[in-house]
Amino acid sequence: MNIASFSWDTVNWVSQLLLVVFAGLALVSGTIVNRRQSKQLIELSTKPEEKREKTALAEKTTLELGRLIKEPRTIDRKKADEILDWGEKGTVSIFFSMIGDEPVNLARQLATILDAHGWQIKEVTSALVPSEKGIVIRLYGDTKEIVVATHWAGAPEPAKTLHRLLVEAVAGNPMVETRVSSDRAKDKVEVTIAGKY
Repeated sequence: MNIASFSWDTVNWVSQLLLVVFAGLALVSGTIVNRRQSKQLIELSTKPEEKREKTALAEKTTLELGRLIKEPRTIDRKKADEILDWGEKGTVSIFFSMIGDEPVNLARQLATILDAHGWQIKEVTSALVPSEKGIVIRLYGDTKEIVVATHWAGAPEPAKTLHRLLVEAVAGNPMVETRVSSDRAKDKVEVTIAGKY
């Protein structure tokens, strides 16, 4: 009986010991899991705020882009006066796209400003403008190839002055490009105003 009693006491004692150990392990693992879950909850609560901020920024950018696309290009008269007083004068033909009122209005503004600064305006007329966007200046002269300048400093005069004017004084213009070629009469300057986009 002593052996059986010792055996049951030992089993009881070992089972209680195991119960305490497993309960301790359960408490420790529960604490670890709770810490992980609290970190995840904090991250989840900050993510909607970040998403709202990103959404607001995207909406603001979309509105600004829509405004930029819809607003007509305009010429800053003060800046234009500074540029045209500095640069060479010439004779120019101005062509504009027949699609919409925006290109014709810009062409008229350009002709008025150039005329006020002593440029000779040969014509301001509508034209079939290829699928180009922005403004293209064509200068015809002595060259064996077509030279393209997208920065005004690289263009020959008087196209250089026009290029600078159209880049620095025209608000909302996506692109200005100057092309120099020899396939027409020398020193002929043409400005083609296409749509914004």
